[in-house]
Amino acid sequence: MREDPFGTNAQPEDDYSPNGVLCYVTGNGGGPPDAWDVDHGPVTLRSPIFDLTGIDPYVRYARWSHSSGGETDALEIEITNDQKNWVSIENITESTDEWQLVTFRVADYVEPSTTVRLRFRTSDIPNNSVTEALIDQFRIFTLCPVIECTPADVNNDQVVDDQDVLPFVAAVLDPEDAPPHDACGADVNQDDALDGSDVELFVACLFDGACL
Repeated sequence: MREDPFGTNAQPEDDYSPNGVLCYVTGNGGGPPDAWDVDHGPVTLRSPIFDLTGIDPYVRYARWSHSSGGETDALEIEITNDQKNWVSIENITESTDEWQLVTFRVADYVEPSTTVRLRFRTSDIPNNSVTEALIDQFRIFTLCPVIECTPADVNNDQVVDDQDVLPFVAAVLDPEDAPPHDACGADVNQDDALDGSDVELFVACLFDGACL
């Protein structure tokens, strides 16, 4: 269930995010810790199915796990790219009793496909312990590539000359649509902004060789 968690000795009063209140929780009825914890199981939280082809995706989530008073119960996080074979990401066998943020690269575990899915599972077998698990802030994202460039060499031909003028002007006039490398080279002072200060430095670099 996705709710605002009731604080007990086994689970937190708040979700992970600083501004939100909701997270996925295995039991949330209030009262003593063993009143609404996991009994038997397994209890499974499944993500939607994602098409992750054509990118280098990463997954991030926050987790909380608690197991006390009996045999230790695990929180398992697994991933699949075919809905049949599941690969283990984590198998937490101790109580964290705090939110922990986890990030991993999908390709380190499975090949990104059209049918990537995650699942989070825990259980209390035999039913002799207080077991809770919470999940929050689930995200899939990609990392921006690191662009290396020489200031003023907008067309990336290893020389600053008149061939850089047109792409420089285009990048300064329309930064949002400029190709990433053009924008990098046109940002002559490397302050992450294309403006008049870059024009002055570009002219100096072009005519005087006064490049950074």
